[in-house]
Amino acid sequence: MSKFEKKFGKYAINNLTIIMILIVVAGYVLALMPQTADIIHSLTLNPGYILQGQVWRLFTWVLNPPTISNEMLVVFLLMYFYYSIGTHLERTWGAYKYNVYIFSGMLFTVIASFLAYGLLVLLVKNPVIATEFMDSVAYYSFTVYYLCTSVL
Repeated sequence: MSKFEKKFGKYAINNLTIIMILIVVAGYVLALMPQTADIIHSLTLNPGYILQGQVWRLFTWVLNPPTISNEMLVVFLLMYFYYSIGTHLERTWGAYKYNVYIFSGMLFTVIASFLAYGLLVLLVKNPVIATEFMDSVAYYSFTVYYLCTSVL
C-alpha cells in the first residue's frame, strides 16, 4: 500500500466526507421536489438498465439518498454521524487510505449489484423480471453501502 500511496497519494481528495455529505444533501433536495421523482429513479444502481446503455447509473447512484427516513431530524443525525465517523477515519488513516476505503466500497457495491443481478437472471431466466426486481432493490443500495462502511 505504501508504494501506491507514494505514487498516487497526491491525487487523494481531502475532506471527502464533506463532499459525500453534500452529494447526499443534493440527493435529498432532488428527492423532496415532486417533479424530480423520475430523475431520482434514473439515478439508481440497476445493472439491467446499465447493460441497456444507461452507464451514468454506475456513478449517479451515490446521489440517491438513503431511504431510512424522510424525517429531517433523522436525516440531520445521520449526516452528523457520517461526518463524525468519516472525518475521524480520514484524520486517523490519512486522506489517501480513506479515499481508497470509500472508493473501493463504491466499486464493490457496483460489483455486488452486478453479481446479484447475474444470479437473479440465472434463477429467473428472464432479464426483464430481474431488472424490475433490481429496480425495487436499487433504492436501498446507497443505504446498505453507507451502513456497511460506517460500521467499520
